[in-house]
Amino acid sequence: PDVVLLDAMMPGMDGFTVCARLRRMFNSANVPIVMTTALTDESSIAQAFDAGATDYTTKPVNPVLLRHRLNQTIAASRRQAHIEHLAHYDPLTRLANRTRLLDRLQCALAHTKRTRALVGLLYCDIDGFKTVNDTFGHSIGDLVLSRIGDRLASLVRSCDTAARLGGDEFILLVTAGVSQEGLEIVAQKILRTVSASLSLAEGPDSISVSVGAAVYPTDGDDARTLLEKANAAMYDAKQSGGNAYRLCLASEPTPADMPSPVA
Repeated sequence: PDVVLLDAMMPGMDGFTVCARLRRMFNSANVPIVMTTALTDESSIAQAFDAGATDYTTKPVNPVLLRHRLNQTIAASRRQAHIEHLAHYDPLTRLANRTRLLDRLQCALAHTKRTRALVGLLYCDIDGFKTVNDTFGHSIGDLVLSRIGDRLASLVRSCDTAARLGGDEFILLVTAGVSQEGLEIVAQKILRTVSASLSLAEGPDSISVSVGAAVYPTDGDDARTLLEKANAAMYDAKQSGGNAYRLCLASEPTPADMPSPVA
């Protein structure tokens, strides 16, 4: 919802309890909650804010003033959401940025350390992207990055993350049902999907990427090590001529009957 308007005094569960429970619900942290009540003592107002209320207004309620107040609350919430989006997503490709990726990766590692599951990183770098910028200009280069971002996003599930680290470097974080065979399947899909015709009015007809993969915990047990290993594997693929996939050399095969991370 854009906003929750909540009375403090209700039959059964009171508004303070409802507010606190709403705040514990998934993805509700940024939803503004405005409480209204005839209670005007300082302890009631403090209780409302302690429960997670964004704003607090007393009765009797003037409908015109309340509407104005709600509109201001919604506008402020949307501005804050936009600021947070800019802080966590790449404006060009609309993919997660480095900050968002590291946050998702840390969460995935914390979870899998308890469940003993695997986490996979696929590090992708566009082959010859400097030549694209030098030949066609940066506006065409940005368009190519946007197209590649869309194609990579189409390959991930809702539980995974597609991110742009910066420049022409992208990451796919695979967090459920991971196996090395499954990562190879994803990598092959990346190579095929990215190399399809870009269908641009101006610019290169097609482009390719080099892909390197690292797996937790075989190749490392922290985010920095996994990124470094995946990056090294990607450069190995690029040294072979590009449009190729390499698995980190520290990895060893996993059982073939583990599910593929791509439906």
